[in-house]
Amino acid sequence: MTTRKTVLLVDDEKTFLMSLSEGLVMLNKNLNVLTAENGEEAMEILNSSKIDLLITDLKMPKKDGFDLLKHVLKYTPGLPAIVMTAHYDENMFRGLNVIGWQCIEKPLDFDELSEQVCSLLEKVDRVCV
Repeated sequence: MTTRKTVLLVDDEKTFLMSLSEGLVMLNKNLNVLTAENGEEAMEILNSSKIDLLITDLKMPKKDGFDLLKHVLKYTPGLPAIVMTAHYDENMFRGLNVIGWQCIEKPLDFDELSEQVCSLLEKVDRVCV
């Protein structure tokens, strides 16, 4: 039996955030998608909710994606994450992959993102068909 999984989606571009959230819900009705517009909001959600997957941008106001990822390493190690960025840096991508986090470049290929989401959530529980 498939259990409902919660994805936390973090990006400061509100329109992008909403369309990506809707796309993920359309991908699978068993996904509950929470959104935050910066790392500070995301940390509050992480502290109060059970999150199965984090998808975050890096460049954001208030607390950025790097601050958020440091928070995750300290308080929820092992949480699967997909890092989105328009600023490709091979060394950064390699470092994030060593931690076990996936990376994807913006502009996003939604099919590539959905494959990563399904792959990471299948390791937790089978949610994607």
